[in-house]
Amino acid sequence: IETNVQFAQIVSPSDTIAIITLSLKISGNESLINLCIPHSALEPVANVLNTRLLTGGQQDKTGGKSYQEPILGKLQTTPVPLRAILSETTITIDELRSLQPGDVIQLDNQIGDPIQINIGHLPRLIGQLGTKSKKYAIRVTGFVHEEEEYE
Repeated sequence: IETNVQFAQIVSPSDTIAIITLSLKISGNESLINLCIPHSALEPVANVLNTRLLTGGQQDKTGGKSYQEPILGKLQTTPVPLRAILSETTITIDELRSLQPGDVIQLDNQIGDPIQINIGHLPRLIGQLGTKSKKYAIRVTGFVHEEEEYE
């Protein structure tokens, strides 16, 4: 990632570019994302782009409705991988090679210890193991904040 445009020599300074600024809001935090696309990258698809969409800001073909609702609808139904890490342990390669059905692997966590829940690959939630309708379940008991590290 290059933050100084002087060193990001993607195109010559005289070339035409499209700058797209998006407002991003996640969990109450809002920031801007700027995308810079050279004209040469847009040229092959320029004939299928709607010029009103390119110059019209947040309006679509339906007469001024915002794109926010359809985008939010898509985001709200997007599947996100959720993994509960019951425990971790370390074994040797020799122990791994000799594992057989019925062997017991001793874990580091105790019964009742908090369980890390990853959203994607990042730890974001803390939970407690239990059951619901005769199936294993995890009750969310807290959040892992970015400045904290799960122990």
